Amino acid sequence: MRLRNVSFLTVLLFGLCRLVSLSWYTAFSSSRGDVVDIYQREFLALRERLHSAEQENLRRSKELNLVLEEIKRAIAEKQALRDINRTWSSLSEETRLKLWNVSSSKNVLQLPSIFHHLPHLLNREDSLQPAVHLGQGRTGVSIVMGVPSVKREVHSYLTDTLSSLMSELSAAEKDDCVIVVLIAEADQQYASSVADNLKRL
Repeated sequence: MRLRNVSFLTVLLFGLCRLVSLSWYTAFSSSRGDVVDIYQREFLALRERLHSAEQENLRRSKELNLVLEEIKRAIAEKQALRDINRTWSSLSEETRLKLWNVSSSKNVLQLPSIFHHLPHLLNREDSLQPAVHLGQGRTGVSIVMGVPSVKREVHSYLTDTLSSLMSELSAAEKDDCVIVVLIAEADQQYASSVADNLKRL
């Protein structure tokens, strides 16, 4: 009977150990599953925060680029104004007075003058006057034709164009029209040579 009690106790002890180890295993595996779930949730939250931070970084980068462009534009405007002021101060008092009278108006709406868009014209007082001016002093005509021309290296079509125009006009039309030729060239010697050629037509 003693042997039976010992074997019963052994079986009971073995069963209890097994029950305790099984409960520990179950508790450990369930807590391990909870830990994995917690880590997964934290990882997903971290990934979401990282995505939000990247989006915020992109938005801030765009804002900074806009601010940088605004600063560059303001610097360029300030430099242009400084150049205009430097040119303005180099002009004679008489020229400044003329320009002031041209640009000041009685109208409420002040529009920029040609010198605002083309400040290099302020460098010379006669910048808006033609370098070579030929004419017969004709006024009161019905038709004014303009023929622009530029300096060409190979062949100028100006004399051909003017000859064609003149040959197609009747005598009455020739008396009632003016042909204005614009030679868009800064080289005064070239403009004078073209004007001499036009006199011979």
